[in-house]
Amino acid sequence: MIDTKKEQERDELHRAIWAIADELRGAVDGWDFKNYVLGTMFYRYISENLANYISEGEIKAGNDGFDYAKMSDAEAESAREGLVQEKGFFILPSELFCNVLARCQSDENLNETLETVFRHIEESAKGTESEGQFAGLFDDFDVNSNKLGATVAKRNEKLCKLLIGVADMNLGDVKDHDIDAFGDAYEYLMTMYASNAGKSGGEFFTPADVSELLTRLGTVGKTEINKVYDPACGSGSLLLKAEKVLGKDAIRNGFLELLEQRPLDKISVVDIAEHCGVNRNTFYYYYCDIYALIREVLETELGNVLHTQPPCRDWSDLLMRVTAFIRANRRAVYHLYQSNQRDLLENEYYQVVYEAVEGLVRRTAAGLPVAEEDVRSLAGLYTATLVGLLQSWLRYGMKHNEEQFLQRVSCLTEGSLRRALERSCGEERA
Repeated sequence: MIDTKKEQERDELHRAIWAIADELRGAVDGWDFKNYVLGTMFYRYISENLANYISEGEIKAGNDGFDYAKMSDAEAESAREGLVQEKGFFILPSELFCNVLARCQSDENLNETLETVFRHIEESAKGTESEGQFAGLFDDFDVNSNKLGATVAKRNEKLCKLLIGVADMNLGDVKDHDIDAFGDAYEYLMTMYASNAGKSGGEFFTPADVSELLTRLGTVGKTEINKVYDPACGSGSLLLKAEKVLGKDAIRNGFLELLEQRPLDKISVVDIAEHCGVNRNTFYYYYCDIYALIREVLETELGNVLHTQPPCRDWSDLLMRVTAFIRANRRAVYHLYQSNQRDLLENEYYQVVYEAVEGLVRRTAAGLPVAEEDVRSLAGLYTATLVGLLQSWLRYGMKHNEEQFLQRVSCLTEGSLRRALERSCGEERA
């Protein structure tokens, strides 16, 4: 089945890249154009990743409305050392993508500004374990190339259009996007380049979906591997996809293993990285923090249980599924619930359960002219009831067997949802 949301995001990304190409037409050839677009996208990504990481941390600590992008460079400097240890790099607020973008049209020395920003990002990683990953990172991004224009003013005009074009890309939040934006942009740019050269894209790279399929076929049942060999390696997409698939899965599985052993408050990014055999930069490539990882685990693990086929028949079926999931993951769930960030976790848990309950309400309402407001109200009511029951169970350490209680509740409430929906549209039967 085609993932419509993913295809829409991909089409938007392609249109944005084509718009940039249209602006730079005749100035930069296909291969150099690829370097400029990917370099700018990556600059935007690490800027937003770092800013979101810092801002979310401050807001969780009680500093409501905090925005790292609005901080002064002098204030931010005090946090440089700690952030480099945690993230592997550092960017001053004034050098974030959003702030350079805001000034680009009035910056007569934009080329020098970007050159300085890129140098500062690379230098920030010196002496750390991430130094090798940042060294020469922006070497192919020549801000002084004559291909951008014969004069500084013309070069800056092109660079400004490039920044604006990448800013217009609908990449969403770093944790919410459903496509591998960089891999997909690379693939699209390679296709553009291949077309200009009179060749098919397949002669330059393996499409991302094919790379992922080959990777998953070759690693079925494996949680780690010793080596990956691609005898026809060109762009390296298959090798990158193997690292991505295995790396992300390793982080998720490793985190769940640690969560079975100790409370969440005693698990750090360093612990996860060491347990999985990856470095911290690999963790931050996929997740902005541990709570982003928790959100994904809840959405996928619990979501899979709630949405597995056949769909939940009624409210009691949904209740039993959630309870069975908690029993099967008793220690991990308890360690999550006992953390200092319980409120955040309860909110994420509520959202996952609400989605399943809303689906149940809509299926139960089939054939009835129920008002949308009533659908949402009933979904909220049943979700709050379900979450409240489970919170009570968790609060007392999950020491009691709730099976008899749940069976009794299910018996007492059988048919209540359908009757409520019938009452909503005036069709209640005597």
